[in-house]
This record gives sequence, C-alpha cells and structure tokens, in this order.
Amino acid sequence: MVAVLPLAAVAQTAIVPAVPHDSLLMRPFGAADEAMFAHPSREFYPETWFHFVGGNVDRAGITHDLEAIARAGITGIAFFHGAVGDGTDWPGTREHTECLSPRWESLLTHTASEAHRLGLRFSIQTCPGWAMSGGPWVKPEQAMRHIAYSRTDVIGGRQVVCALPAAATDTVHDYRDIMVVAFTTPADSTGPPL
Repeated sequence: MVAVLPLAAVAQTAIVPAVPHDSLLMRPFGAADEAMFAHPSREFYPETWFHFVGGNVDRAGITHDLEAIARAGITGIAFFHGAVGDGTDWPGTREHTECLSPRWESLLTHTASEAHRLGLRFSIQTCPGWAMSGGPWVKPEQAMRHIAYSRTDVIGGRQVVCALPAAATDTVHDYRDIMVVAFTTPADSTGPPL
C-alpha cells in the first residue's frame, strides 16, 4: 500500500532515483526482498502520465495536479503532449496551448520546476503524438499508420464482381486502400471476431 503524504512532507522529499542501485537489483533473492515487497522503498513506487491536452492547461492546475500526485505517493511523471483531435480548443477553455509555442514552453518549464520542488521524477516524451513521434512538421502521408478493414462475404467457386466498402471514410486521416485479401472461411463463420 502506498501512503498518502502531507504536502509539507512531500516538499522535503528528495527526488527518487530513476533506477534502483545495482546492489539492490543484483543481490540474491531472500527474506529482505519479501519484506521489501510488503513495504517497498520509494524507487519502486509507481509513476504516472502527465498530459497537456489542447487548451486544458494552466499554471495553477499544473501545481494542484502535481501536489496531488506527490501526496498520493507517486514518485514521478512522464510528460506527454496530447493534441485534441484537429487542434481546436478544449471545450470550456479560454486559450489553446499550441505545442512548442512560447506559452507551452513556459508551462512545461513550470511543470518541470514544480516536479523538482515536490521531489518527483520528471521524464518527457521526445515529441507529441499518441503513440510515437508526431507534430505539425509531420505531414499526413508521413504519419504512423494503422490498418482499418471491412469484410464482404461472397459465395466462391465462380467469378465474383462486387463493390467493396471503404474500411474508413473520415476526411481527417490520410486513408488509402492497400490490398484486398480473399480467403476461405469456415462454413459457420458469421463475421464477428471471436
């Protein structure tokens, strides 16, 4: 169980190493490890994601969130910039925080300073994107891909001519057909995956 710390105690806590010392990791397993499992030291406590999402970011909110994270006993954050869909403002916010803008950089500096003040580890993703690198410099045709598909069942044993539905129809993504795959299915296959 992770203890909830009072903020005064959190502010006095030293930043926890990102990786436990080799002497702790490389020793033979024994009773000390069983005891540590029940009461782990702080380097084994969890970290959490910390997102800037569109315009839903301000200094006071960053401080409040990081203090709550520190009080919960979490040892650090992994900063991540998440865009909102097409880059429009988050509902109910006054100002969109454009990635890499002077405002964004000021808020990021504030986040790192507050993490340091609270003894939280701070790590950062190399650039924005939901799974890998992204940003306004990456054109749609250069972006990461995922495969979308549709299914059309036909009776085989003869020539078949039919229109195949598009697997994706939105205009935001750079959709293109890449292949048609035909294969024999079991007699009782209804289409939905198992």
